[in-house]
Amino acid sequence: MIKYVLAAFLFTIGLAEVYAQDDLQSISEQIKAQMDIEKNLFFTQRIGLTQDQAADFWSLYNSYQKEETELRQKGEELIEKGSVDNLSDMQYQQILKNIMANDKKICELKENFLRKLDKILTPKQKILFCKATRDYRSLLLQKLRLPPRYGHGATK
Repeated sequence: MIKYVLAAFLFTIGLAEVYAQDDLQSISEQIKAQMDIEKNLFFTQRIGLTQDQAADFWSLYNSYQKEETELRQKGEELIEKGSVDNLSDMQYQQILKNIMANDKKICELKENFLRKLDKILTPKQKILFCKATRDYRSLLLQKLRLPPRYGHGATK
């Protein structure tokens, strides 16, 4: 009898954990969707995009962001691979070479993206885009900063 009660209890805990993970994933997706909306509005206003420009810009920007994210993740994986202690100097050298090649791909991707923007944005709007990118990153970092708590960085 105790085995059945214990099995039912463990099953219930397992179900609760699955639902909690689903809830967290749902919340995470909602937050990402909200951030995307805010980012879209921020850039559209800062750059001064017309409706026609916005459609072309966001299509191009989203594909650029996807590729850039993939390359940055690959770069992080390469760095993690290189943080292992038991590799030979030659292996470390090869990892460094791969990291530099990946960074070069990121730069080329950005150059390509900015060239493609020539067909969509005016030169002034391209500068405004660059500034908006910097400002948006700064805004995100400000939002992520937690206020100092007493005893943890707060001055008395």
